[in-house]
Amino acid sequence: PDLTLIVTDHGCWGEDRFFRPLIEKYENLYLDISRYHMDGGISDFCKKYGAERLLFGTGYPHLNPGGAILMLMHADITSREREMIASRNLERILRRIKI
Repeated sequence: PDLTLIVTDHGCWGEDRFFRPLIEKYENLYLDISRYHMDGGISDFCKKYGAERLLFGTGYPHLNPGGAILMLMHADITSREREMIASRNLERILRRIKI
């Protein structure tokens, strides 16, 4: 129950039907946006599950970082949600790590 998972390279259009049920079931499951190439995908995700579950990622060096940057910049979300995805969510997750 305490395991935190961050899913990367989860696919693009249409493949969200596989991870959305998991997001609903596991509160410690997060997605990076590097391959979330769906028109309105980020804003739709934020409305349904909250921006707290998304993390900024670019997929570099395999993907051009510009795609993820543009997706986040142009997503129909609040500036607070954009900031959460860009950095705050990861900072929150890292603070929970006990060494």
